[in-house]
Amino acid sequence: MHGAMCEVKAAIASFQEIDINTTSAVSYANEWRAKGCGIVYSTPDRGSLHRVALVSSLAMTPVKLPVTVAEPRCAAGLVAWPCGEVHHHILVVSFYGFADSSQRTYEAFAELHEACMAFGGHFLILGDFNITQEEGPVSVALATGQLRAADESATAPLPATALTLGYATLV
Repeated sequence: MHGAMCEVKAAIASFQEIDINTTSAVSYANEWRAKGCGIVYSTPDRGSLHRVALVSSLAMTPVKLPVTVAEPRCAAGLVAWPCGEVHHHILVVSFYGFADSSQRTYEAFAELHEACMAFGGHFLILGDFNITQEEGPVSVALATGQLRAADESATAPLPATALTLGYATLV
């Protein structure tokens, strides 16, 4: 996928603190399907709530990443991005950091980043990290060029926010 991405009308949404209980998850997914979208949930937290979800209007296959700390805090899918006759597969992850512990967020993000790197292809991590780009393993990955802040591709001034919005691999 060298060069520019093909222009495609698509929507990918990353939801944190969605807190969908396991008994409502099927009907919630059906609502998204009725709108032409697929959904992937995080593993239920404490056994009953999906804290995170990823929704895509493009074809998406759920992916179970080899993570433990981040498991109930991420939802991942392999998205088929059409470009002419070819579909490029991009690993897209919705991540939710721990608001009450930057140390746990560092651990969760570090293992998630490692899992995405092991994937070996292009990936995008979206979400509410509950840390800034200047903290922990996020700052190290950005400083070493392993990741690039999605903010860098903005063509207009970004709104003031205390949240880091997303990261993508270098192309």
